Parts: sequence; structure tokens; C-alpha cells
Amino acid sequence: MDYLAIKRALQIGDRSEQGRMLFDEARDVRKWEEIRTSPFYRDMVADLREEGERLLSEPIVSLPFSSFKLFDTAGARIEFERSFFARRKRLSILAFLSLLDRNSELYLPALEDAIWAICDEYTWCLPAHLGGNSLKPSHLRRNRHSIDLFAAETGFALAEIVSLLKERIHPIVASRAEAEVKERVLETYCSLGSSYEWETLGNNWASVCGGSVGAAALYLIPSAEELAPIVHRLLGTMESYLAGFENDGASTEGVGYWSYGFGFYSYFASLLKQRTAGRIDLLEGEKIKQIALFHQKCYLTGPYTVPFSDCEPTSLFPMGLIHALKRRYPEIHVPNIEQKWSIAKDPIGRWGPFIRDFVWSRAEWIGEEWPDGTYFLPDAQWAVVRRTIDGERYAFAAKGGHNDEPHNQNDLGSFVLHVGGETLLTDLGSGEYTKGYFGAERYSYVCNSSAGHSVPIVEGSYQQAGAAYRAKALRFEESEEQVSYTLDLTEAYGTANLQSLVRQFTFKQRVLELRDRYVFREPPSSVISRFITLYEPAVSADGRVRVEGAAFGVEAVYDRRAAKPVIHRFDFMNKDSKLIPVYAIDLEAERPAEEVLMTVRFEIYSLT
Repeated sequence: MDYLAIKRALQIGDRSEQGRMLFDEARDVRKWEEIRTSPFYRDMVADLREEGERLLSEPIVSLPFSSFKLFDTAGARIEFERSFFARRKRLSILAFLSLLDRNSELYLPALEDAIWAICDEYTWCLPAHLGGNSLKPSHLRRNRHSIDLFAAETGFALAEIVSLLKERIHPIVASRAEAEVKERVLETYCSLGSSYEWETLGNNWASVCGGSVGAAALYLIPSAEELAPIVHRLLGTMESYLAGFENDGASTEGVGYWSYGFGFYSYFASLLKQRTAGRIDLLEGEKIKQIALFHQKCYLTGPYTVPFSDCEPTSLFPMGLIHALKRRYPEIHVPNIEQKWSIAKDPIGRWGPFIRDFVWSRAEWIGEEWPDGTYFLPDAQWAVVRRTIDGERYAFAAKGGHNDEPHNQNDLGSFVLHVGGETLLTDLGSGEYTKGYFGAERYSYVCNSSAGHSVPIVEGSYQQAGAAYRAKALRFEESEEQVSYTLDLTEAYGTANLQSLVRQFTFKQRVLELRDRYVFREPPSSVISRFITLYEPAVSADGRVRVEGAAFGVEAVYDRRAAKPVIHRFDFMNKDSKLIPVYAIDLEAERPAEEVLMTVRFEIYSLT
């Protein structure tokens, strides 16, 4: 939109009751009565009351310099971030309980202390986001006024909480919080020469930072004339975020980052629509609809996800966001309520999605299991298949794309095979976030290297990083009996001897057939098909390879005259900082020639 149209829309909002009362759904006393009394919310509220009682008896966690400095001195993030996020979670829970019990003052003093403590913080940014300058005295003021994901989120949270509780919290606390948000976030954003890399990114940074800055501005800047240039600039950032999606609506960052990024986009969109009395609606359009529908294409069964890129193997859904999107797009599938995200169990405690989980949700939508479906996303080059066979749920997913995606992993041709709640052949998803994980050492982490994926190893070489290393989706075919997906992986590897590498998946009933066809200039030194699993494989005397979970297993059937299996074990530090064993099954071609055909049938069987 042009600047004048934005200004006029804001002026219309000035004259409208809707424009003056932002987030009115969180001010509806009838909704809060429903939250207090409905069986739908009973367990959620009980968990939060229990957490609230605990918080009232515990002091606010400190943020010592000794943990703040660890990122730049040792590359460690978790020690500081655990305490930083505990404060945000404390803020969110105490604010929610204060809103829930509007006739009680029980939680208000503790909430005021939480707000005060956050206002005292040296910076609202994580040390990991300060560009290696967190320990430089010359950057004291700059660090205080930097805007990263969490500085922006903190500004959003404080502005919204103060707005909702303005009449009940102490005026000095409210005034200080508003002043800190204006100084650290809004005045910094509007200052002469200010510019941020996230403003032009096509990933979650654009929507979370931009959406949070925008939300804080809508709450704290009442004048349409002052607000218009800020909104105009922010809409450019929202366009950058949307440009990161192709027309298929896929987020190659995975469903976890979809929930994060598109969630904050939606929170800002809702507030802006209210502030302009409906004149600006950022959730209109076919592309937005496809982005909204992406969520339901990312699950295997239950909470188990398609764990490509830095997505985690399981993900709980954001109930408020999904319910709000379903009201606009009836095609949205609401998952089973048992799979919802819960702030009581979440270590980060983000306010924006938390409060909307309650006030945007509808108690009658208890949800249901993911339906069978087949999805092909041609731009992302993802294929996802869910099937019910004799009462059991089977799922398969594979990807192409390129090796310069957001949160990239060198994983072209990677796939997962899932049955009955067990991912027998897997993608590891995210590793522990450290300084090196997002730096020059990224591909030394096994989960980011193609060494940690179910992809070929060609003459000892792994896939390379960069946009030039890419797959080509050749064919995707679906029938009642089977689904077939063919990818050209030739350009994924930097080996001059490789002339062609085509990988074909055929998923039919209880069998996944994988066919890799190689063409070389001259006989290669080695050709290996690697498969990743979290279950220890067993190799029989005659070379059969089996992977067994609790209820199901899969046997790799291949020409044992043409290939031999080798099992490797390594330890993997996941995003939750837990060390888990991982197994790689390598099928190595015997005496490979200029043309190699490696065919493996993964046959699923029941253990009961």
C-alpha cells in the first residue's frame, strides 16, 4: 500500500471504536468467563495456576554476567538463554493469571516485579544476536538499543500486557515499561539512519521482528500521522517475509519456524486490521491461504513432523493461531487437542502465541487426527504422504530443493519413513544451537552435513553447501495404489566424475522402494547409500538389515551380491541439549562401474 492509503486507513481507525480498542477479544469478559469455567480449558488453566503458585514462592531468576559472556567466550548459549526465557515465561504466566482473576490482586505484585526486572536488563537481545560485540565496552549503548527477535518480542509483550492491565498495575510500573519499549524498540527503529538486516529477509526474522515492532507501535503511538510512516516501512518488511514463500506456501524452515514466523505475522495483521477498522487486511490473498494450509502438510502422525531443515522431529501446534486461521479458511485442519502447544511445558514462554491460544480458540473445536493425504509442493520440492492401511497410519516424506535454504542443511534427497507413531528411518532435524552452529562450522555438525542424512555418499564426498547445489524434481505421480517421486541429484555433489544421479521413491502399501541410478565418466572409487535411524540396526549372517522399534520394524531388501552393509554409530546433541545415539546404515556398492543401479526395498512389518 502507498503511504497516503495507510495514513487514511489509520485515520479511519482513529474515528472508530474498533481502532481505539486493540485486541478487543482479550478484553471480552464473556471469553474470560468461558476460560475460567469451560471443561475445554480446565486442565490448561490448572497447569498455569500450579505454575503461578510456584512462581509466587520463587525469586526472579538472575541474569549474571558470568552466563551472559559465555556465548562470546565459549560459544555456549543455553546457560544465559535458560534464565532469560524463564523471565519471559514468568511474565506471561503472571499476566495471564492477573487477567483471568480480574477481581483478585494475588498475582499483580509479582507481575509488577517481573516487568520491573525486565526493564532493568542490560539488553533485551540475546548475546548470540549481538554480532560478536556483546563484550565490547564501545557497544554498551548499541547493545541496549539493538533489535533482535527477542528485543522485539519483549517490546510487543510489555506493550500489550500494559495495555490490557493498565487500570490495575501501578502507574509507575506501566509508565516505565512503556518508556523502555519506546526507547529500546520504537525510537531505535525510527532513529535517523536505522536499518536492520531482518527488514529484507524472507524468513521468520522479518515477520517476528517486524510484526513485534509493529504491534508495539500500534499500542504506544496513538497518532495516525506518527504511526503511518512506521506502518509503511513495516509493510515492506512483511512483503519481504512473504517473498520468502513460493506459491506453494511452503516454509523450507519447517513447521516449527512456520508457526513462529507466520504466527507473528498474523498477530500483527490482526492488530493492524483492528487499528484501521478493517481497511488493511494482511491475511487476504491466495498466497496467504496456501501459507496457512502448509501447516497441515507437515505432519506424519500425531505430533510427529516432517523434520527437514532445523525442524524438530515433533512439534505441538499453536491452537489459537490454527483456530483463527480456520475461521478464515475452512479447509484448515484442526489437530487433536492433545497435540497442542502448552506454555506450562514451554521453556521460552512467548506472550503473543500464549494469550492467543486462549482468546482466539474455540472450545467446540477439539480437533482430530491428521487425515490421509498426499501433498506435493513443487516449489519447495517436498512430497508428503499419509496413508491408513488396515487401521495403521503410514507416512513417507522426501525433499529436493537446494542447499542454501533458511536454516539450511545439506539434505537433498533426504527422506523419512514412519509407521504407527515410530519414525524408523529419520531426518535428525535441529542440533543444539551454539555459536558454531550458525557460523563457519555449521556443516561440521552431523545434522547439517549430508553425512547425517539418508542420502548418497559419492566417492567419499558429501553434498556441498550453496544455492548452486540443488535438486531437480523430475516427476511426481500419484495413483490409488502408489506414489512415485523422482529427483535429479546430480548437482548436489562437487565431484567431476559424476555425470548423473537420479533418485526415485515409490511408496506402495507397506513398502518404500528406493532406486538410485548413477552414471560416471569412469568407474568410481566408491558408491554408498546411507540411511539414518535412531534404532540400532541388526545385520544377519546373510546380510539382511533390520531396524525395529517398539511395535514395527523395517527390513532393507537389496541385492546382497552387489552391495554390502556397514553400520556406524555416532552421538548427536539435539536442540534440547540431549546426547542421543544415531545409526547410519551404509550400503556400499561392490566393484562399482561407470553405471550403478542401487535398489533397496524397505518392507515394513509388525512386531505384534
